[in-house]
Amino acid sequence: MTYYAHTRESGQWQTVKDHLLGTAEKAKSFAIPALKESAYLVGLLHDLGKYSEDFQRRLNGADIRVDHSTYGAKEILKEIGGKRSAYAWAYVIAGHHAGLPDLGNVGENENRSTLRERLKTECSDASAWKKEIEVNYSSARKEYVGFSREAFGPDEYEFMIRYLFSCLTDADSLDTENFCSGKERVACDVDWSKYKAILDRVFASFNAVTELQKERAVLQAQAMSNIGKDCGIYLLDMPTGSGKTLCSLDLAIERAAKMGKKRIIYVIPYTTVIEQTADEFGKILSDLPILEHHSNFDFDEDVAERFGAWNVLKADGDDCKIGDIMKQRAENWDAPFVITTNVQFFESIYSNKRSKLRKLHNMADSVIVFDEMHTLPIKYFAPCMRAIEQLTTRYNSEAIFLTATMPDFVGLAKRYLSKDIKMLDLVPDKSGYRVFDKCTFEYIGQADVPSLIDGTKSTLVVCNRKRDAEDMYSKGNAAEKYCLSTYLTPVDRKMIIDEIRRSLSHGGKPVVFSTSLIEAGVDLDFECVYRELAGIDNILQTAGRCNRNGARSKEESKVYIYSGQQSKDKELYTKADTAKGIILNHGVKGLMSQECVRYYYNEVYETNKKTMKDADINFETTGATRLSAKDRYEQQQNKREKTFDIDYASIAKEFHLIDASRYAVVIPDEEIDGILAMDEIPFEAKRKLQRRSASVTFYELKSLIGEGVIECKENGLYVLTDSSRYDRRTGLKVKEEGGQPVFA
Repeated sequence: MTYYAHTRESGQWQTVKDHLLGTAEKAKSFAIPALKESAYLVGLLHDLGKYSEDFQRRLNGADIRVDHSTYGAKEILKEIGGKRSAYAWAYVIAGHHAGLPDLGNVGENENRSTLRERLKTECSDASAWKKEIEVNYSSARKEYVGFSREAFGPDEYEFMIRYLFSCLTDADSLDTENFCSGKERVACDVDWSKYKAILDRVFASFNAVTELQKERAVLQAQAMSNIGKDCGIYLLDMPTGSGKTLCSLDLAIERAAKMGKKRIIYVIPYTTVIEQTADEFGKILSDLPILEHHSNFDFDEDVAERFGAWNVLKADGDDCKIGDIMKQRAENWDAPFVITTNVQFFESIYSNKRSKLRKLHNMADSVIVFDEMHTLPIKYFAPCMRAIEQLTTRYNSEAIFLTATMPDFVGLAKRYLSKDIKMLDLVPDKSGYRVFDKCTFEYIGQADVPSLIDGTKSTLVVCNRKRDAEDMYSKGNAAEKYCLSTYLTPVDRKMIIDEIRRSLSHGGKPVVFSTSLIEAGVDLDFECVYRELAGIDNILQTAGRCNRNGARSKEESKVYIYSGQQSKDKELYTKADTAKGIILNHGVKGLMSQECVRYYYNEVYETNKKTMKDADINFETTGATRLSAKDRYEQQQNKREKTFDIDYASIAKEFHLIDASRYAVVIPDEEIDGILAMDEIPFEAKRKLQRRSASVTFYELKSLIGEGVIECKENGLYVLTDSSRYDRRTGLKVKEEGGQPVFA
């Protein structure tokens, strides 16, 4: 009998043997040298259950459910017993469709989705695999022992399973895709030295005439000199306006060229600047393929289920009828240069789903730049840092932390991580930072800001809430005024920002009311700035838009800090309250000093110590009894338990980098009507949709759907159907509790 794994729409069949061997080879090729045999093993065993007659009947149309994933996991435990390595491979194989499961409790018989319960279930006889597949367990076992010999605790074990799961699921998907399409994807190989030469020419073309330009060149040269020293994590602390973004690109390419890295991953905290960054880098690096991976257009199975808008791919969905699958294929980041967001990066790592975890193995052997690293939510600082720790200590990656306001990462790492991580300050001599102190600060407390603006100076007002920005915009009397928020599409935001830039260049006096989106990646220079009380980091970012080019004196370039409405977000409130305490107790004169910044972060992290600890424990473990990783490890050692208790599904449910995820609402126009009509959106078309989408929270999205002004289309897009709810100057209108629409 011939056993098949897949069928094409054309009627051709792929045998189980071919699929297993193809997947195993691909998984092995993806893995780091220390885990190649393990990757090959899980690839070889993942679909053993398809050798059952029941599965073959299902392929031929029988309406039966067959759990083919658990069979291979049970075979491993049958062969080598309940060793940690066996459980690691069992996690990966059993979860390769439905997602990494919780381990489950001993004696549990209710939650059938846990690994322990799945291993108890009876599977259809698939012993025919032994006639076609030869398995070498000993080489994988030997490899595992070598990999786990040094400092191998729960964190290492957990991450290794995620990594192997990524190797397997990407290999499985690609082997199936190749069979269905009849062709293999072409890998993108890059000569990084070519792009380093381009950047060398760019930097050589810069003038260093003014004091600011000269110091900028000194700081950049200092960073480039120190990047030659090998380290796991590099700290690039450079003031706003010092050219740190371009400098970080140069440093990343230098390391990639020197160390032969596969890719560069540039991680940005805000979706609002991802396309701008990609455009900027693309202009410099010309033909370098750059992948922008937004979270806004990811097909989210959880959201789909909550809205009930379409069917999702089920665990047993193995046929190759791609057109019938209402699930966007996840990107696996098989590109030399990836630009993505914090949310996408870290939530992919701590997800348990194949659609998100599939890309994890491509984070290895990379240079990863974390722009504005200080913006990581304090609550999840520890798990985020542990992920970086694993990537840089065991998976051949390097990280560059980029920020204008650097926390004490070395001290924080010692406090929250299992061991010391190597970190290197690329700019240890910060004496030249004084040059970038180009404005004066004044705290004005509660104030009616619009009434203070007389229109004689170009003015920027930055609010913490979108509605406050809109309210001030509506009250402002300036002849030339603008409103900026994420409820404008990127196309319209760019249009407005270009108008502002032209006005400023011609001596205009625009007044701009904005949210914090203007703090990141927007190169504008105002004479006067008002900033609602927030964290010191936010205040200094906004201050970087006052006298940005140093054309005016420091004394005539004022940044006014005013008190607004208290934030309901605990972290934002803590940061603002800490900043207020510093300002009231110490004044504003030294606000930009390194001493002030360091003191601020120490206070913030100390204040949030309990929150960080609680969140970290919640992340670490699930269930009634919660222990730290160290305590749990020691307890399990004492009990001589053979595996770590890792609850992947529960961790994924609990870990959300931001409390209110953002979703894209497409604003139709004639340029994208054709795209909206497509059943499946090609990647190159997604960028056009992204540029014409407003950003909303889940709850705002739900409200808009409830009002009937948004259609949830069959291709997974949310599209505005009521054109009156969008204005190109102010953005999307949402409703307050009273039911009246407002600009948000």
